[in-house]
Amino acid sequence: MVKIGDGRYVIGFDDGYQLGKTANYIFDNGVHMLGSVEPTLKENSLFYEGEYFKVGEGRAAITEDKVSSDAAMLRTMAAIAMELGSAGIRRAEVVLAVGLPVRYLHAANTLVNKTDIENTRKLLERLAKEPPQG
Repeated sequence: MVKIGDGRYVIGFDDGYQLGKTANYIFDNGVHMLGSVEPTLKENSLFYEGEYFKVGEGRAAITEDKVSSDAAMLRTMAAIAMELGSAGIRRAEVVLAVGLPVRYLHAANTLVNKTDIENTRKLLERLAKEPPQG
């Protein structure tokens, strides 16, 4: 994570098929919904839209694309929370630095649209208002 001149933070995240990786963390890519009851052990837990999720335990099934479910978004939110949380930051504007193999670039461009960008913006705003759990 790097703080840039205008106060924003750049966080690099690689959402791999087996592991999620940031500059300071490596975690299994499994995401499991726990339900609406607060878990006893909050480590690696994420609260989103009224549900608790355990992120970083086990591995997710390999899929055709990583954006067909909310799991990739939840892994990304967890990665942001890990990086910001380790620095004691509870509110920040974040710029994500992510990569994609060149051979998939054209296919990915057809998946990204204004709705996806708006949903991601809303998620980051919600993350800034609700401190990460765990």
